[in-house]
Amino acid sequence: MAAIRSIKKLSDFGIFRSYTDLGVKELGKKNLFFGWNGSGKSTLSCLFEVIEKQALQTSPFTDAKFAVTADDGTTITESTLSSSKLNIRTFNQQFIKENIQW
Repeated sequence: MAAIRSIKKLSDFGIFRSYTDLGVKELGKKNLFFGWNGSGKSTLSCLFEVIEKQALQTSPFTDAKFAVTADDGTTITESTLSSSKLNIRTFNQQFIKENIQW
């Protein structure tokens, strides 16, 4: 089962207008993102949710472009999303909204 190893490109994806990987540390099996408000944490969780659901249309960034590399060497982009073999789960505000009733 493949996992996300790195994010190579994000364009027009929220705060990430034109991000390209410039030697950022690779992701591990489990990852924790933290930072200041407005630094892109929720936007990254949105990217992972798009990959999980295999649907860019579910995000507010329908015109976004991205490239994510899996540990098996494959690259997932907005145009190859539907054939992605990644099995990831994203626990974010959208997950809470869809699954938890207070």
